[in-house]
Order: sequence, then structure tokens, then C-alpha cells
Amino acid sequence: MKKKQLNRILIFSVCLVWGVILLKVFSYKKTPSEESPESNFTGMDNDSTIKNDTIIIYADYRDPFRQPVMPVIEEKKLTVKPVISPPSVAWPAISYEGTIKNDKQQKMLALLSVAGERMVITEDTEIKGIRIMRIYQDSITVSYQNQRKAFLKNSL
Repeated sequence: MKKKQLNRILIFSVCLVWGVILLKVFSYKKTPSEESPESNFTGMDNDSTIKNDTIIIYADYRDPFRQPVMPVIEEKKLTVKPVISPPSVAWPAISYEGTIKNDKQQKMLALLSVAGERMVITEDTEIKGIRIMRIYQDSITVSYQNQRKAFLKNSL
């Protein structure tokens, strides 16, 4: 019941405010001092003199949309040089088994299997010419004879 009375009071107050606004808008009258200057405009006086334009345009520049005709250039024959590929390196059989986190030194240890031999290696160590560059949870980056490879973790 209270909500119904509140809604009626609010509706009545909104109608009252809009009524006052509309009354002020429709009862507004222009005073003679507020008339617009356009209503007093009768045209140009004959006595006024028109000044000549003092701007001179020099249009002696190049047309940006007209391109000059370009002479046809004969194509030169290019010699193709063979691409020398780096020598292929025979990588040993490397298998990345997983990681172990060393809490004392805050380092990651990698479990690797190189040519069937299992070993635990940290980053920046080199064993049998294989350098461990970076250890991640799911992969490892290895360098062998100046070539890099990434190995993914073996899923069992």
C-alpha cells in the first residue's frame, strides 16, 4: 500500500514539474531588444564600396595527379646464386623426460636421455658437446655444434 501511494506522489510531482516547464516555454515573449539582427536586414546599401580582392594565386606548380610519362627501362638479367645451406649435423638421440625443481638453489633440473643414457642437467651446462640453453616445463632448448633445437617433453 505504501508503494502505491509513493508512486502516485512521484507521478503527480513529475507532472507538476513538466507543467511548469511547458507553461514557461509557451508564455515566453520576445522583447523588441531581443529581436534577431536578420529581421532588420534590408540588403546592401548602395553607398557601400566593395573592396577588390588582394589575393593573387600563382598556379605554376606541378599537377600532382598527372604523372610524367616514364621511359621504359629494359630489364637486366639477374644471375641466381645458389644458396649454401649449413652442413647438416647428425644429432644424437635426445629425449626430454621432464623437470625437477631444486628448492635449495631455485633452479630447474632437466631429466634427459642422450643416446640411451639418462642424466640430470641444469641450464648452461655442457655434456658430450650438448649445451642446455633453456629449460621449460614442457620443452627444452639445446645447442649442438652451433645449431639449436627444441625438444618437447615425452608423454607416456
